[in-house]
Parts: sequence; structure tokens; C-alpha cells
Amino acid sequence: MADAKERDSDVLALGEISAASAVVGALSEEALCRTDIQLTQLLGIGVQGAKGHTGDIVTLVRSSKGELLAVAKFYMKAVTYEAEHKALLLLRQILKDEPTCSVPEVLASRRVVLPNQTPGGILLMGAAKGVPLDDELIAVGKMTPGSPERLTAMSDLCEAVTMAAQTYALLHSRSEDKSQQQVNEAYLQSFIAQNEDMMTRFEDRSQQDFPALFARLGASFDAKQIRQTMTTITKAFLQNTGRPVIAHGDAHVGNLFWEKDTRHITLIDVPTANQSIDGEGKSRGSAARDVCNFIHKLAQHGSRLNMQWREIKKLQDCFLTSYAEAGGSYTPESFHFFHLRSALGEVTRAIKRDHNLSKGMIDYLNQCLSEASQFIRDRDRHHDDISS
Repeated sequence: MADAKERDSDVLALGEISAASAVVGALSEEALCRTDIQLTQLLGIGVQGAKGHTGDIVTLVRSSKGELLAVAKFYMKAVTYEAEHKALLLLRQILKDEPTCSVPEVLASRRVVLPNQTPGGILLMGAAKGVPLDDELIAVGKMTPGSPERLTAMSDLCEAVTMAAQTYALLHSRSEDKSQQQVNEAYLQSFIAQNEDMMTRFEDRSQQDFPALFARLGASFDAKQIRQTMTTITKAFLQNTGRPVIAHGDAHVGNLFWEKDTRHITLIDVPTANQSIDGEGKSRGSAARDVCNFIHKLAQHGSRLNMQWREIKKLQDCFLTSYAEAGGSYTPESFHFFHLRSALGEVTRAIKRDHNLSKGMIDYLNQCLSEASQFIRDRDRHHDDISS
């Protein structure tokens, strides 16, 4: 199939047509007729759809026989549309000819003007193979604990997590900039600034409603300790970031599809990958961002979906071991920085959402805090031994 190209004259005004489906139809006709699929074969667009956390709308394009042909994504912001379009083309090139993993192919694209006169966009993409990995977690959580059925499903899930780890390791190793020893400073400072904002909000509220809230949950939390630990681990991270790579940026079980029969992984929702790419297309991100976000989300989604902690821990260990065996690498400083940040971010967002907080979230944050603190103590002890 020819490369997807976008012409400046193809900026469409959604307010001037009867329905957004007409735009998808035009895109479908251009992209899909080249595969001997006529527009007249398509069912109604938008019958099956979803809205992501950004507000972007996803619709499935099917044939008259119900076959999934493509996915159309409507972007409410031009910047998100451009970011995902750019990232898909670049990541597809990085993973070119790789039989075990891919990103969706861009079939067609258009910039659009939304009814409120703001710019947006539409991408028509090839459909991901298989099922979302979080569907597999949901299925396991519904099975009887300890049952043969659940044990078999867990084995399959471990295989999928292994393939996910290998995919991220491949992405990171292929995009690693070996000419640089450190991750881009501007990239790092954006996360450091976010951490500072989260900590400030914690400290502002820690003397107000936190004590009563945590008491109701039967949990405890020391805002002063996390400030001290985060400050120390940030300094250590800045001294040893590891080489820059291109990171997915939002790595979790809902953003990849797993096809068991072919053992194939498809990464989706990739606009955040652009945060790890500089203006010249060079890598500038941290592999630990993907690694830590993925294992944290395994814990977050798993606990919410009725998975046992030993099962979650098994999946996390499987991911970390498989990632290392596949050639992926990160510094321990970067791991603790991003792991602690992921856990802190989850608790912060939960509190913001009308106190949608659980004891498990706080326990996981305390675990990350304890592991980071232990790493710092071991690191300091090692430096003292060398000095003496």
C-alpha cells in the first residue's frame, strides 16, 4: 500500500457536512478501495465507538459481512492529531519487518475544522490484531481463584506480558542513541516539574483532609518522607539517566493488543511518543518511563479487576525479567524515579477525582517509597565503602 500522505487542500470543515461519518467515508474510499473494498460495502460508521480520556472519538469501520477493516480516530485537538500521526509513521519505520510487533498502519489522514472552528484531525488506521491486553486481565479476575481455568489463563497472560516486554525492549534498543550518555535535559525537567507540582499539592492538603481520609481507609502516608526521597532520587537520576531512547510514553495493558495465535503485539495510542523525540527526530526519552508505567498499571488494573497480589507480582516479575533478557536496559536511578512518580501520580489523580482513593493505591505508593529509600541507603553505603 502506498504511503499515507496528506494534502494541504484536504482540510475539511466538519461543520459544513451533515455528519462526521461522511468524512470517514471519504477517507475509507480513498484508503480501502486499494484493497478491493468498496465504500458501498461499509456499514454505518460510528455504530461501534468509544471516547478516550482525551475526548478523542474512535469508531470501527466494518464490511457488510462484519469484518473489521479499519479504525477511524477523530481528534478534538490538532496537536494530538499531528503527534499521533508523526509517531505512528516513525514507530512503524523503527519496527519495520518485525514479525512479532507493530503499530497500526496509517491508511489515510485529514486535518479538519471542528464545528466550534478549532482545528482537529482524523486518522484512518489499520485495525490492531487480537484483543486489548486488559481484556485478558478482566477475564482472569472473573475466574475462581486457584481453579485450573484461572491457572491456565494466568499462563497465557504471562506469555502476553512476556511479548509486551520484548516489544518495548525492541523499541528502546532500536531507537537508542548510542552517541549520547544522558537523556535530554528538557525531557527530564518536564517530569521533575510535574513531580514538584504533585508534591506541593500533597503538602498543602496533608494537614487538612488527608488524616481523616487515610484513617477511614486504614492507611498511612508520610508526605515529608516522600518529599525527601523524591528529592534525593531525582538528584541521583540526573547523574545517571542512561542513554536516550524513544519511549511509547503511555505504556499500559490498555494500550496494546495481543494476538495469541501469532504471538503478535500491536502498540496503540502513541502520541506521547513524541515527547521522547526531538525536533530533528532523534531519541531523547527514558526507557524507564515505559517500564515503570507498565508494571505500575499492571498493579493498578490488576487490583481493581480482582486479581490477587501474588498474581500481579508474578506478571510484574515476568515483564521485568523478559525485558532484560530481550536486551532492554535502564539505570536503577531512572527506575526508582519513574516508579515512585507513577505511584504518586495515581494517588494524586484519585484524590482529585472526588476522593476516589483506595488503600491499595496508598500501600503501593508506600512500597515504591520503601524500595527507593532502600536503594538510596545501599547506594550511599556503597559510596562510603569506596571512599574508605
